[in-house]
Amino acid sequence: MQHAAAVEVNAAGDPAAGQKVFRKCQACHSLDAGKNMIGPSMAGIIGRKAGTQPGFLYSPAMKGADISWTPQTLAAYLTDPQKTIPGNRMPFPGLKSEHDRDDVIAFLVQAAGGASATASRAPPATPPQPPAPAGNQPAAAVPPPPVSHGMPDMPDVKYTLRSGIAEGRMVFLGVAGAIDGQINPVLSAAEGQIVQVTLINGEGAEHDVVFPDQKTQSLRVTGKGASTTIAFRAEQAGDYLYFCSVPGHRPAGM
Repeated sequence: MQHAAAVEVNAAGDPAAGQKVFRKCQACHSLDAGKNMIGPSMAGIIGRKAGTQPGFLYSPAMKGADISWTPQTLAAYLTDPQKTIPGNRMPFPGLKSEHDRDDVIAFLVQAAGGASATASRAPPATPPQPPAPAGNQPAAAVPPPPVSHGMPDMPDVKYTLRSGIAEGRMVFLGVAGAIDGQINPVLSAAEGQIVQVTLINGEGAEHDVVFPDQKTQSLRVTGKGASTTIAFRAEQAGDYLYFCSVPGHRPAGM
């Protein structure tokens, strides 16, 4: 019965539409095998046991979760990550649209199939042994393979902004913490830190947030209460702009 339900979830989705939904995930997750970012790589996610992606530092809750990722378990997790695996560290609140969940799962299933086919054609994992040295010459030392360190699983700095109207202008308003209530607040981070920014739509008009020097742009959110989250590493010290790229919003104050 579990297998039948999983197939039903996948069959309901559109992989092409799911690729667009995945843009909400790609700030934290890569589809490249072995490339961990703020979150673990999604390559080969279907069939993988939760908390087992090599090279990623998982929370105890995720490592202790006794589930494997199928379309069905992914659907439950993407609906409400904290309810499905309490205490996990993913900051994303979930996809509340069943249509979006079905689409992105169909996309991940399709991507997993492609990765599987590539792996089946790959050469054996054991490398050929070098020939024995001639005479009494010692064999050359073989250097160990480089160690790949993924980005940590949690951001170093989190900020929340809300769109709104203040002093007759369209603005970003800081939410909580040191920036609470500030208009277009300064968002500070140390060089090298990972910064997570959540934008909440406060009044219903379409908005996004762009950090051009970090080459980072959020999805646009429409409708009061809608939100989107992005993350990037602060590569250099200095002062940088952020703004809303919806035509007319930046000169209007955002």
